[in-house]
Order: sequence, then C-alpha cells, then structure tokens
Amino acid sequence: MGEVVLTEVGKRYGQVEVVRALDMAVAPGEVVALLGPSGCGKTTTLRMIAGLERPTSGRLEIGGEVVAGGARFVPPEGRRLGMVFQSYAVWPHLDVRANVAYPLKISRVPAPERDARVSRTLAQVDLAGLADRYPHQLSGGQQQRVALARALVAEPRVLLLDEPLSNLDARLREEMREEIAALVRRLGMTAILVTHDQDEAFAIADRVAVMNGGRIEQEGSPEALYDAPRTPFVARFVGQLAEVPGEAVPDGNGAFAVRLGDGVLVPARPVEGTPRSGPVHLAFRPEHARILPEGRGAVPARVESRTFLGRYHRHRLRVGDHALVLDAPSPSPVGEPASLEIGRAMALPPS
Repeated sequence: MGEVVLTEVGKRYGQVEVVRALDMAVAPGEVVALLGPSGCGKTTTLRMIAGLERPTSGRLEIGGEVVAGGARFVPPEGRRLGMVFQSYAVWPHLDVRANVAYPLKISRVPAPERDARVSRTLAQVDLAGLADRYPHQLSGGQQQRVALARALVAEPRVLLLDEPLSNLDARLREEMREEIAALVRRLGMTAILVTHDQDEAFAIADRVAVMNGGRIEQEGSPEALYDAPRTPFVARFVGQLAEVPGEAVPDGNGAFAVRLGDGVLVPARPVEGTPRSGPVHLAFRPEHARILPEGRGAVPARVESRTFLGRYHRHRLRVGDHALVLDAPSPSPVGEPASLEIGRAMALPPS
C-alpha cells in the first residue's frame, strides 16, 4: 500500500490553470473520492497521479517516492499503480483470463505465478466462472469487473478509479459501487476515485474532497460534507437544497437568523462568505423540513402541485413569491394554505 501526497500541485494548459496549487494526502489503506462538476480539475488531478499528465508545478509522492517534481518524472509504468477507466478499455479479441493476465505478461511474470494470480483475482471480483468468455459475451457490469481485476492483478500500491460506473445503468451502478466499496476495504487498498456522482463518492470513499475551479473547496467524511458544508458551493453541490430569499438578521451575540418576506425569523447557520446584513438565502435540506397544516409551522406556504414518485411525494410549494421543491413520505393537500416547520437551516449568499 502507498501513501499519496500532493504538495502545491498545479497544471496549466497555455494560459488556462486547470489545477491550482493543490495540497492533498491519502493515507495507506484510505479510499478518497475527488467529487465535483465537469471541468473542476478532478480528472486532471487523477491523470497527474497516474503519470498520464505532468504537473506544471508542485511535487507528487507515492509511497514516499517523489514521482513528479522539479526535473524528476516517473512514467506510469514505473509507479506501480492500477487504473480503471470509464470506458472499461478491455480488449475485445482476448477472453477474460487473457485480459486480466496482460499486465503480468508484459511484466514477464512466470506463467505458473501468472496463472495463480489471475485465478485468485478473478475469484475476488466474482468472475471465476467466466474466465473463458469474451467481452461481447459479458454484461456492462461484468466488463467493469474485468477492468477492475486487470488493475488489481499486478498488486498495485494505489488503485485509481476514473468515473468507473458512469457507463452502467442505475441498478448496476448501485450494485457495482457496493461491490467496489466492499472489495477495496477487504483488500485494504489505497484508492482514489474520481466522480461527479455524490452517491458513488459517499458509498465508496472514507473521505471526499469536493473540487471547484481547480481547488479543493472542502474535504471530510460524507457526513461532514452533507451536514456541515463550509462554503456555498459545497452546500449547493452536495445533496438537495431548498432555498428561500430573505434578509440577514444578526442579534449581536453571535446568533443569526433570516427574515423571510412575511416577517418570520428562522434561525440559521451562516456559511463562509455569507453577508451579516442584507439579502441572503435561507437554505435547508428537504429532510430538515416538514409540510404541516396552516398555522402549525412557522413559515406560511402553499402546495401548488404534487407528484407521486413511489417511495415519496414530490411537492412544489410557494413560500411568499418563491417556489421550492420538497419531498415527503406522505402527501399534503394541493391548493390549500400550509406551513413549514424547519428544523435546521443555513444562510447562504444569494446565488
């Protein structure tokens, strides 16, 4: 297993700075996800760790060895990494056994050892019975297992996963993320996952780093990012968020509230960059609010429409002049006055 340390790592293409002085450390045996929207720099960061891109600045270490920094640059084949790509990248003319054995073959691992390691790795990813099949005879999930086995068979110091589940349908994505999470923990792997899917990041990773504009905005456990976002971007990117315009009302003693259009004051925790006076947004997770009959909650509202979505009902409400969406396990009457009870809220700058 290998520790991965990035120290002020940057990447520039011409005048465009894609990754900006990034500092990050992944401990041996830890699984870290780089989460963010397209263009935030997460894939470029992974490619620099893999040796597929050379940093413009900074230093990168794997297992205590400097692999990029100054004049030193270790190519991908010298880093002892395993990588799983979004597109699977399995060879159609080779069967499963040959696909998985390929890294060992080019490394000149003796045939008896090669065969033993391939068999062991196929068993780990539940493909032992499919060793003689070709990729066109496999489902998308099985092909992704082949790619995962090929990355693991060389016993890498670090496993890199680049949007590994984005080509699978929703049901298979859920199954595979649980399988990958269980496998990397069972093997004690150091792993770095790149994804734009927060469910994938939360299910697989011990720690999540949310990237925006080439920088890490916040990193921590999935629970910390969801329950205590530090910045407006993280609050809005992670999970669902309902927002209602209002006005900041500090009381001078450290407490903070948001006054809505009808004069109701709602206590709220201001995140970084939120003004202490003037326009702000009251923001809350849907599960922190309840739709109640008129007068039962502090915030007057009206349910304008409702959609049944199986496990819950999606309500479109109006609070003052502002529309918002809330999911609830039971339906509320449409067109009648209602109210909201908000248990926990944040204050954000207007978006």
